[in-house]
Amino acid sequence: AKAKAAIEKIQIKPEPKPKTVSLLGGKSDSSLLQEIKTWRKAMADEEDLPIYMVLPQKTMYDVVELLPVTMRELSEIKGFGKKKVQKYGDDIIGIIRNYLQVNHLNKIDVELPEDEPAEKPKKEKGQTQRLSFELFRQGKTVEEIASTRSLTISTIGGHLAMFVAAGELEILKLISKEKLELINSYFRNAKTASLSEALAALGNKVSYWEMRMVLLYMQSSLPD
Repeated sequence: AKAKAAIEKIQIKPEPKPKTVSLLGGKSDSSLLQEIKTWRKAMADEEDLPIYMVLPQKTMYDVVELLPVTMRELSEIKGFGKKKVQKYGDDIIGIIRNYLQVNHLNKIDVELPEDEPAEKPKKEKGQTQRLSFELFRQGKTVEEIASTRSLTISTIGGHLAMFVAAGELEILKLISKEKLELINSYFRNAKTASLSEALAALGNKVSYWEMRMVLLYMQSSLPD
């Protein structure tokens, strides 16, 4: 009986979770949460879906808490299955990495690791962005590329924004001069990198991905 009682008292330690980068000491940041909420609303509007179908609230809070900076880390968060990582992963990772960079958080505790895919480890880094770029060069629109690749318009816009920032793609091929000047003027006058605030201020004049692209373009043009 004593042996049985002793056994029952033994608690099996749970298997440790894979390490995920967290720089906020376990405290969620409200500005990052608002950015992801704004992105979620934009995706829901684009796809005509309820917001919880894009990202459940619990999953959204876990993302803000854990700050995944690679696809593999994102896939370890409950609510991000293979399809959702493929569809929304680039957007989420882009938002978080931009947040860390703007707030100078990537050098506090850890350095951001090189990205690694959640599936197919031999896949060349940046290949999915390059594919979107090549399709655009072939004459397809952002909307057509999104439809062809079963991705969101915002994701494709994010892919192409990387080549705009790198100087490989002229931004005016993706956005009108009027929109570029409008968004540029807003960010310079507001002195903020918040896409949620920009979306609230500019309303329906520009899309979420256009604002994100111009912001990345402006950041790439800043002197080191």
